[in-house]
Amino acid sequence: MRWGQRPQAFAGCRSAAGRNAKYAGFFVFLSDTSPEQVYEGLIQLGAKPRVHYSIAEGLARSGLKTDTKPDDYLQGDPVMLSVFWRHSNGGWKERPYQDFAEAKVMVGESEVIKPWTPHYVFHGSGAIHSSGTGCLACPCDCAGGIIADNRYPLFNPKPVVRFNWKHAPPVGTTVYIRIRPSLTKQ
Repeated sequence: MRWGQRPQAFAGCRSAAGRNAKYAGFFVFLSDTSPEQVYEGLIQLGAKPRVHYSIAEGLARSGLKTDTKPDDYLQGDPVMLSVFWRHSNGGWKERPYQDFAEAKVMVGESEVIKPWTPHYVFHGSGAIHSSGTGCLACPCDCAGGIIADNRYPLFNPKPVVRFNWKHAPPVGTTVYIRIRPSLTKQ
């Protein structure tokens, strides 16, 4: 993949909000479940979304400004994500979700390639507001999915990332996405 400010998740679902997922063709890891089912599973585990928005409301709050407030970030219980699959030797291989991408940042006038270091939270917006995107874990603070990297405010700035194929399983491999919520008391 090329470098880009990708709003779509690397992991997503074929269907969402009762229809074909809007971004199904963009996902690297595609699931037969729906964001609504994943949302319900996380709720049953006790995970809590705290600040969630429809895509339209999120866009109205978009960007880092002098008057940016905590509510301009999606919020909820932190989650850790990993991808695992059966290795060709018969054993299992598991990698943290962030290992599948790298980031590019500007330092002064130079571009620096660094590890992607998301801070994932379970906000639930895609299921709560029936966005239909199919996104599970967005690489930016995007109200279209159910889990987002909320290091920056809603939608902008988006991190510049690219998928790192050297850590990926062979194309066509069945993978599993593990979501581990870290439950808070708020």
